[in-house]
Amino acid sequence: MASSAPTPPPLLPVTNPAAAGSSPAATAVGSDAPIATPAFRLFLSKLSDSARRSLSDRRPWTELIDRSAFSRPDSLSDATSRLRRNLAYFRVNYAAVVAFALGASLLAHPFSLLVLLGLLAAWCFLYLFRGSDQPVVLFGRTFSDRETLLGLVAASFVAFFFTSVASLIISGLLVGGAIVAVHGACRMPEDLFLDDADAASGNSAAQGLLSFLGAPGSRLSDSARRSLSDRRPWTELIDRSAFSRPDSLSDATSRLRRNLAYFRVNYAAVVAFALGASLLAHPFSLLVLLGLLAAWCFLYLFRGSDQPVVLFGRTFSDRETLLGLVAASFVAFFFTSVASLIISGLLVGGAIVAVHGACRMPEDLFLDDADAASGNSAAQGLLSFLGAPGSRV
Repeated sequence: MASSAPTPPPLLPVTNPAAAGSSPAATAVGSDAPIATPAFRLFLSKLSDSARRSLSDRRPWTELIDRSAFSRPDSLSDATSRLRRNLAYFRVNYAAVVAFALGASLLAHPFSLLVLLGLLAAWCFLYLFRGSDQPVVLFGRTFSDRETLLGLVAASFVAFFFTSVASLIISGLLVGGAIVAVHGACRMPEDLFLDDADAASGNSAAQGLLSFLGAPGSRLSDSARRSLSDRRPWTELIDRSAFSRPDSLSDATSRLRRNLAYFRVNYAAVVAFALGASLLAHPFSLLVLLGLLAAWCFLYLFRGSDQPVVLFGRTFSDRETLLGLVAASFVAFFFTSVASLIISGLLVGGAIVAVHGACRMPEDLFLDDADAASGNSAAQGLLSFLGAPGSRV
C-alpha cells in the first residue's frame, strides 16, 4: 500500500522591511487624495463673481451719453443735486470711467505699468496668497513672514517714490474724478428712476467703506454723517449780495464769530480741501502721512487691549508703543516736508475762512439754540468715534 505524500509545512507570512518602508510612500503616491484649491484661484473666482455682480448693475451707455439730457446747471446747489442723483444711478458706469482713465494713464507709460504689475505680483505670490507652510527662499536663505513683509514694503516705497507710479495713479484718478464730476453736474436726472434697492445700495456705500474697521469704523461714519447733516447750503455761503467791507475791526470780528458758528461745517470742508490740495501736490509727503496715520490706527487707536504689539520677537507695552509712534511722528513731520505742507494748507484754508467770515454780512443768518450748543460741543465730539481706545490718547 503506497504511503501518502508528506504534508508540506504551513507557510508563515514574511514581512519585507524594505517593502514595508516603501509601502506608505507608494500608497501616498498612488492615492487620489483631493488637492486643495489654491488661495489665488479662490481669490480670482471671488473677484470675477464680484465683478460680474457689479457689472449687472451697469446702466446702458447710450443713456449715459444721451446728448438731449445735458444742460448747464442753474446754480451750485442744482449741480450738487444732479451730481448726487447721477452718482447713485450711474455708479458702476462712473467706476468704469475712472478705471479707464487710470488705465490710460498707466498704459501711456509702459515702464511704470510693468513696475506696478510686478509689485502687485510680488505682493500676491510672496505674501497674500502664499501658504503658511511655504517659506520664501532666496539665494539659499529662508525669510520669515516679517522679513518678507518688510522687504515688500521697502520695494513698494522704492517703486512708488523713485518712479512715476504714484504720480500717474493720482493723475489718473483726478482726471477720472473730474470727468465724473462734470458729467454728473451737467446731465439732467429727471428721466432717471432709482428704485428702493438701488437707493439702499447707494446709501450703504459709505458705510461699507469702513466696515473692515469694525466698531471704530462705524462710529467714524456715524460721526461724519452727523457732522455733514449740519452743513449749510453752499449757495448761501457764496451769495455775492451778502458781501461787504466791514466798517471796523470789531465789526469784522463780530461777523467772523457769527459766521464761524453758522458755517462751521462748510468752513471745515474748505480747510480740508486746502489741506488736501497741499498734500496732493506732493505725493511722497502724502503717502508718508497716510502710513503714519495707518500706524497710529492699527497699532494704538483701534487695537484691542488684549492684542499686544509684537515686533522682532519682543512684546511692547502701550506706553512703549505710544512713545515709538510719537518718535516716528516727530521724524516724519520734521525730517520731511509733511509738517510744512500741513501748516501751509491750514494757513491757506484759515485765511480763506477768515476773509470770508469777515466780509460776509451775517444779518440774514439765524442760529438757533440747538446749533449754538452743537457748535460749543464740537471739540468734545471730535474724538468721540475713537471710543475706549481713544481714551488712551
